[in-house]
Amino acid sequence: MFKNASVSTIMIYSIVLYLEGGSYMSKDVFNNSQTISTGEWIVTYLLMCIPVVDIILLFVWALSSNTKESKSNWAKSMLILLFLSVIAAVMLYAAGMLNTGLIPVS
Repeated sequence: MFKNASVSTIMIYSIVLYLEGGSYMSKDVFNNSQTISTGEWIVTYLLMCIPVVDIILLFVWALSSNTKESKSNWAKSMLILLFLSVIAAVMLYAAGMLNTGLIPVS
């Protein structure tokens, strides 16, 4: 394809191909359908700012088979971090209650 092309021509073609979303690899090797666009991530993070809705959506994205794999993995990791944060908060609250003397220690 590029037998007599200069390096700059190949670079320009590569940049144009990249900007158009093309790939040198076949679709079997590199599947673009599983990538999440920047706009979709922005909407995802805006939805995460809404209380209660964010937790519901995390469960939906983590457990749904229709969700893209990268978003599903992200939602699962966020749920794990949320669970660990709740455990840490409960432990710190209990330690604070013990320290103030509100809970008697035998």
